[in-house]
Amino acid sequence: MLFWVGLLLLTTALYAPALRFGFIWDDPVWFGRVVGKSLGELIAPLPEYHFYRPGTLLINRLFMRTGGVFDALPLHAFQIAIHLLNVALVARLCRALRLGHMLARGTALLFALYPLAHQAVAWAAPQQSWVTCFMLLTAWLFLEARRRASACLLFAALLAYGAAIAVQESAVQMLPWLLLIDWRERRSWRALWRSPALLLFLPVTVAYLLFWIQTPKYAGVTTLALESEVLWYLLQGLVFPLVGFARGFPVAVQSFIHPLMVLELAGLLALLLLRRRGWHLGLGLSWYGLQLLSTYVGLDYAYVSLSSRLLYLSAFGAALLWAAALLPDINSRSRLGRMTGFVALALVALQSVALLLNFQTMYMHGATLQASMLKVLAQEGPSRSVLVVNYPDRYAPRRSPYPLGYWGVTLAPVRVALSDFAQLSTGVAPATESWSVLALGPGAQKLGPYQVDMRGGPVAESTIYERAQHTDATYVTRYHEDGTMKLHYAGTVDLPQSQVPVAWIAQFGAVARLLEAEPVWDGATLRLHLRWQALGSGIPTDSVFVHLASPDALPVAQADGEPGWGFFPLWSWQAGNFIDEERVFIPVADGIPPGVYNVNIGIYNWDAQTRAETWLPDGTRLPDNYFTLGQVRIGEP
Repeated sequence: MLFWVGLLLLTTALYAPALRFGFIWDDPVWFGRVVGKSLGELIAPLPEYHFYRPGTLLINRLFMRTGGVFDALPLHAFQIAIHLLNVALVARLCRALRLGHMLARGTALLFALYPLAHQAVAWAAPQQSWVTCFMLLTAWLFLEARRRASACLLFAALLAYGAAIAVQESAVQMLPWLLLIDWRERRSWRALWRSPALLLFLPVTVAYLLFWIQTPKYAGVTTLALESEVLWYLLQGLVFPLVGFARGFPVAVQSFIHPLMVLELAGLLALLLLRRRGWHLGLGLSWYGLQLLSTYVGLDYAYVSLSSRLLYLSAFGAALLWAAALLPDINSRSRLGRMTGFVALALVALQSVALLLNFQTMYMHGATLQASMLKVLAQEGPSRSVLVVNYPDRYAPRRSPYPLGYWGVTLAPVRVALSDFAQLSTGVAPATESWSVLALGPGAQKLGPYQVDMRGGPVAESTIYERAQHTDATYVTRYHEDGTMKLHYAGTVDLPQSQVPVAWIAQFGAVARLLEAEPVWDGATLRLHLRWQALGSGIPTDSVFVHLASPDALPVAQADGEPGWGFFPLWSWQAGNFIDEERVFIPVADGIPPGVYNVNIGIYNWDAQTRAETWLPDGTRLPDNYFTLGQVRIGEP
C-alpha cells in the first residue's frame, strides 16, 4: 500500500504545475466546437470537425460555463485525475493478466512517469488519456468477465469499449489485443471463433467504422501516409530510456540515430527472450504497435512530429516491455541479478522524472506569459484593439531531449487569434494583431534556453509604429536568459485630434517635447509613464536616457533605450503624433536603496556621444541637456 500511495503522490506532484498552465495551442478550437451546440448536435457528425468523436465533445461540454466560457483549472485537474486513474488501471490489468505483483508495480511506475506522455496530460485538450482509460477498463472487465463467466461484466466491458471509440476512433485497434488475451485464456485458436471479442465486439467495431467512414468530416488532416519518418519517430517511444536526455540529446550521435535505435530495440527484445518472457514481449509489443497503427497509416510526419501526446496511447505497452526486461523473476536466486534489475529500473524512473521536470518548467514559462496576456486583454475590454509584438507562436529547448520531432511548446499558433484565448477563458475578446520584429526579438533572447518562433510576419520597427497609430495599445514580449518571458506595455501612438497647442514640460532639440512624466513605485519596481509629442523624426543613432539618481550622485538605476521598448524608435516618429510609453528601471547594483531621488530624462546620440539641446517652456536652457523630475520617493510612504 505504501508503494502505491507514494507513486500516486509522486505523479500528482510532478503534474501539479499543469494546474496553472491555462489554455494554449488549439484549446480555443477544441473547446469552441461545443459552444452553442445542443446535445443532439454534439452527437451528430460535425462537418467542420476532421474526426467523429461525440464522446470527446460531450466530455468537453461538461466543463462549459454560462456564456460559453471555460475554466482551465478543472480541465487540467481532470487530465491529471484521469492519468492517476490510468496508473491504477495499469496495475490492476497487470494483476488480471497474472503478470505478478512485482511486475505490476514496475509497469505502473514506468507508465506513471512515461516522459513522452507529458503533452497528453499537461495540455487541456488531448483525449489520449481518456481513451486509454476506457481501453484499460475494457481489457480488465473483459478478462474478469471471461474468468467469472459473467454476462454483466461482459456487458460493462462492451460499454467501456463503446465509450472508448466514441472518444477516439483509434480504440478499435485494441480488438486484436482482446483476441490475443482471450486466446491466452483458452489456449486454443479454434475456441476463438466463439469468443465474445468476435461475437460482440467485432460487430460493434464494424458498424462504427462503416458509420465513421460515411460521416462528413473536415478534409486534409488524415490521409494514407505510411511515411518512414513516422515509424522512426514512434520507435523513440519504445526505446525511450535510451534516447531521452534531460540536458539534450548528444549532437555527436544524431547522425547515427536510426541504426542506434534498431540496436537498442534488438537489445530490449533479446533481454526479454533471455529472461524467457515471450508472453510479456507479445503483450507489450502488440499493445504498442496496435495503438500506433493508425498514426503510421493516416498521419504525416509534419503532424506527428508535433504530437507526442499520441504516444500516450502506447505507453502501457512500452512500460510493460521495460519492466519485464529489467525486473528479475520473483523466484530468482541471483541477488546480484535482482539488485541490477532494481537499480536499472530506478535509473529509468529518475531519468523520466528529470525529463518531466524539464517539460513542466518549459511549459510554465509559456503558461505564465499566456496568463499575463489574458489579464491584459481582459483589462483592455471588448471595444479595444491591441497590438502584440514578438509574442511566441512556439518555442523549444535549443538542445532537444529526443533526437526526432519537435519537443517544445506550441503556445499560441498564429492561426489562432490571441483574442480567441481570451474569449474562451473570460468571454472578453478585444481585437488583436500580432507582428514580430526580428531585429529586436532574437537579439533579446539569443542567450536564453529556447529557440522561439514568434507570431506574425517579420516587419521593421517603423511598421509597428504605423500599426500602433490604428490600435489602442501595444504590448511586447521580452525574453530572459533563465527562460522566462514577460509581457510589457510598450505604449500607444495617437494622431493629433486638433491644432490646439498642448502644455509641455521640456523640449529636446527639434525632435520631441515631453508632456508628462509620472513615476509609480509599487513596492518592488519603479515604473515611469512618459508622454511625448513628436516634433519631427530623429536619426537612427538617437535614443532616450532615463536615470534615477540622488542629487549630485551617480545613477542607481536606469531605463535607457528607444521608446516603447525599442518598437517606437525616434527615427520612425511623425510630427504631431503623441507617444505614450512606460519605462521600468533596472538597478545598477543589487537594488534601489530607500530614499528620495531625481529622474533625469534626455535624448542623446550614442554615435556622436552628444545630447540634444534641452530647454523649459519659459525658454530656460538646461546646461546639462536633460530634464530633472525631482522628489521621487522610493521605499518610503
